[in-house]
Amino acid sequence: MKIKDFNDVSIVLAEIAKAKTKISKAEAEMNEAINAIKKKYDNQTATSREIVTLLSADVEAFCKMNKAEFEKKRSKEFAHGVIGFRNTPPKVVAHSRKFTIAIILGHLKNLMPQFVRTKEEIDKEAVLAEYTAKTVDDKTLAAVGLRVDNEELFYLDIKEESLQEA
Repeated sequence: MKIKDFNDVSIVLAEIAKAKTKISKAEAEMNEAINAIKKKYDNQTATSREIVTLLSADVEAFCKMNKAEFEKKRSKEFAHGVIGFRNTPPKVVAHSRKFTIAIILGHLKNLMPQFVRTKEEIDKEAVLAEYTAKTVDDKTLAAVGLRVDNEELFYLDIKEESLQEA
């Protein structure tokens, strides 16, 4: 449709609203069907999932009791699977709950400052506040390699409730 005036815009918005309503209804039906299928298969497989969890826990407990068997080779291969132990990547954690990040940082700053990282970044909120207050202008910002970008974007909001009333 070729839009000639705002009356035509109103007509087109009504068409968009109708199409969006159809989409919403179809998506709602689809989600209901998907949820019904998920529920059906969850019910069918609940017992099997419980069995997998229990048997896996039994195998893990057995392997932990026989950890010495995994000293030379970290895994064992069987006809229906592989079991073994893996090391996770090392990570740094607090020694105990009594050490908060603030306490740890304080100790590190005093005793081992090489382990403290300082991140420098542009305070964009401060730049925007100064720009809005007109205490800094485009020329000043350009001198340091910055500019404030503000785009105007078109929007289209459909009042779907107006269709339901009609």
